[in-house]
Amino acid sequence: MNTSEHPDTAPDTNTTTDADTDGHAEATREELWAYAGLRLHGTTRRHAWVTDSGTGQEKRFAVRRRESYAVGEVYRVTAEHRDGTLYLVGEPRYAADGRVDPDTAAEWRARHHAAETRAGLDRLQRNAARRNELDDALQPVRAIVQRLPSHADRSALIAYITRALLT
Repeated sequence: MNTSEHPDTAPDTNTTTDADTDGHAEATREELWAYAGLRLHGTTRRHAWVTDSGTGQEKRFAVRRRESYAVGEVYRVTAEHRDGTLYLVGEPRYAADGRVDPDTAAEWRARHHAAETRAGLDRLQRNAARRNELDDALQPVRAIVQRLPSHADRSALIAYITRALLT
């Protein structure tokens, strides 16, 4: 398998869901590719596919939606080679006639789970940053609420703030 030493910095491959209809396709054919899992390019999620039933080069395609593929399994894909760029046409289909060797599949699964974990951590950190921003903005209001003498006064202030925000 020919993969980059730093696969997360490997160039991304273009993807399309519809075949080019202007007649400029160099070659469109069905190929067998193995799914190598999720990869991250910065914070962008990419599907990694390895050509030649898992023995070729790793190619990355954008995650268009929540597709679900089994890491290490072989799929039939329609690949279009045009102007030096490889395009994935349509959706990969499970081939049911091949798997990559168990050691390679285990390595791919480990990288897939690591990418999922990093993507989840990035998402949690972005959400926490938004929450911290809101907490910082609410701090002066909290200070005012805590100085009010009664529950009724605090409730009245909160009602006032709610009204002001919604009008």
